[in-house]
Amino acid sequence: MSYTDDHDTAAIIAGINVTPLVDIVLVLLIIFMVTAKIIAERGIAVDHPDTVAGDAIEGPLRITINDQRTLFVDGRPVSAPEATRLFRAAAKGDPDVRAIVSADEVVPYGEVMRAIDLLELAGVRNVGLVTDKASPDKEIHAPTSP
Repeated sequence: MSYTDDHDTAAIIAGINVTPLVDIVLVLLIIFMVTAKIIAERGIAVDHPDTVAGDAIEGPLRITINDQRTLFVDGRPVSAPEATRLFRAAAKGDPDVRAIVSADEVVPYGEVMRAIDLLELAGVRNVGLVTDKASPDKEIHAPTSP
């Protein structure tokens, strides 16, 4: 009696299917891209002023000024010249780019206006301001005169 090896019936699959692995990696990449800006923004401590009016706004260009008057662009601390360069690049890429300015309530009005000036000089025309939503029954105090 002789032994014969029949290769046709006992074929071995030697390859690894990487399609599911690629799918999982792409899903994780998308999740990290979406959450990266949120995580970076939460790292900057800012106490926004409270307002009753206003709706939530979003924009691809996020400018933040914290209570130490440090300027951040998309979560990174930058100097005024570097911020201007970033703003110009954003405006060049998309003339209708929207910038969202967020500042701590202790930051002087002039500092916020300087950040807005940097945006406008760089060609960014759509600027929004971030505030915290106050309850509708909150009493609004008018500014006191000197």
